[in-house]
Amino acid sequence: IAVSHFHADHFAGIPTFVLASIYADHRRQPLVVAGPPGVEARVVAAADAMGHGIRERDMSFALRCVELPAVRLVDLGPARARSFPVNHQPESCPHGLELEVGGSRLVYSGDTGWFDGFPRHTRGADLVVVCLDGSEELDAADLLLIEDLRDKSPLVVVTKSDLPGGFDRVAL
Repeated sequence: IAVSHFHADHFAGIPTFVLASIYADHRRQPLVVAGPPGVEARVVAAADAMGHGIRERDMSFALRCVELPAVRLVDLGPARARSFPVNHQPESCPHGLELEVGGSRLVYSGDTGWFDGFPRHTRGADLVVVCLDGSEELDAADLLLIEDLRDKSPLVVVTKSDLPGGFDRVAL
């Protein structure tokens, strides 16, 4: 599980996922939760707040939380991840994510919206997910950069968007 930042819609489901992994799925494989500094403390606190603490719970699998420092590639087992700084509410510890799995590379902007440095993180990606929430002040140059990004990557998904020109659907 890769966490982009600590807003509830991006990480609060992890405690429930862990419980389902224990009791419904009978998971045996290790589970890695990677995210911003403090990810383990935040996940444990969220589980405690929900009344389903995971600290003392018997699990049939190893649960490992890994902090993703900016820019450095981190081995997570079957995947490798790198985070990069983004513009979002600082108290949520935001970052974008580059994930490599089985020879494929995914880049996720997080809830940042568009920013000038984003395209350089997408070079060579097999899948790019850009989250635009409609609050961005995008000018014609930004729209051209997004269009250029769509031309250079095999698949680009733009989410939470009400941009003109069909940017709110999957581009193949």
